[in-house]
Amino acid sequence: MAGLVLYLNEENYYYCYVTWDEKIGKCLRMIQSIKGEVYLDPWIAPLFNRKTYLKIDVNNKNAQFYLKEIENAQWKIVGAIKDMTTLSGGFTGNFVGISVHDLNKKRGSYADFSFFEYKGKD
Repeated sequence: MAGLVLYLNEENYYYCYVTWDEKIGKCLRMIQSIKGEVYLDPWIAPLFNRKTYLKIDVNNKNAQFYLKEIENAQWKIVGAIKDMTTLSGGFTGNFVGISVHDLNKKRGSYADFSFFEYKGKD
């Protein structure tokens, strides 16, 4: 698993990630945890290109994830709008970042990220 995450703590996050499905192959999924209740979105988006571009737009209390597989292509909406108020109230505030997880503990898994860019209001 490798992708973009909006994170407050272990119990509150949104994670849009590239993974491998035995039937579909390379695909995009979304998992979230709200107050410790984990939910895997039922949709699976097949991916066909080697590169995958992901972004998140946060506007006040809402966050929307986007995907494209070709650099000059239009961004496509991924999943439903996420409620950012679920990621508030922590000591440190929330984080945005890239994340990689090797759930099978193969020790040889990796993800290459070409760039990470953050554009704030300031």
